[in-house]
Amino acid sequence: MSSDTWLPDVWSPVQASAAAEARSMLACPETTSLHVDGIEDPIEADDLSVIDDCGTPVLLTVADSVLDGAAIRGARARLVVHSPLAEPDDAPGALELVGHLHRHHGCARGQVVVTVVVDHVLLHSSRGDRPTVAIEPDLFTRPELRLNRGYLERSAQHANEAHQAELCRSIATVTGTRLHAVAGVRLEQVTPSGVVLTWVDTSGAHRTEITFDRVARSPEELASLLSDHLHPDLC
Repeated sequence: MSSDTWLPDVWSPVQASAAAEARSMLACPETTSLHVDGIEDPIEADDLSVIDDCGTPVLLTVADSVLDGAAIRGARARLVVHSPLAEPDDAPGALELVGHLHRHHGCARGQVVVTVVVDHVLLHSSRGDRPTVAIEPDLFTRPELRLNRGYLERSAQHANEAHQAELCRSIATVTGTRLHAVAGVRLEQVTPSGVVLTWVDTSGAHRTEITFDRVARSPEELASLLSDHLHPDLC
């Protein structure tokens, strides 16, 4: 994402680039750990479901859990995120979000929604010669960053895992391949301007690119374009 189209004068291009990278990591985490004041051991990824809500980490837990109790008292917390997305030099780092926990109303099946109200954002590099970048929370949560690399990667992952039947029908329609001949489809890449698909049928392996008729500027526009150009049930 180009920063110069939306970046106010108060923030530098370095800050904008770091904010986009940090939001990508939160949108597409590989491992997460939550360190909470008053709780000795960190809460690891296996016990922690993290969702990015426009830069605010949303955590799902159950009523009366340790995390629920910490949220009720508004405990300070530090969320550390590692992502499979590499930095430009292929050296993945870590995202550190510091703030306090806030408990929301419970939802279905006894689950409780907890958010981290972030007041410090730190992007750490795994390279010793690159300093940690402190990112202004107001920049980190800008709505222009919703359609980030991590969100696009998660969109592709979700389609491959949950919408294989729809992808097979898309390939059959777009390429004129008989549906029963399509053995499997993979959405290799999603960008704001199009997608790359690979598939296998009875004649072998294939690859095709589909360019949207316009460039998506939000997750909602991307969903609409995926529906229009691939399948109406893709989400």
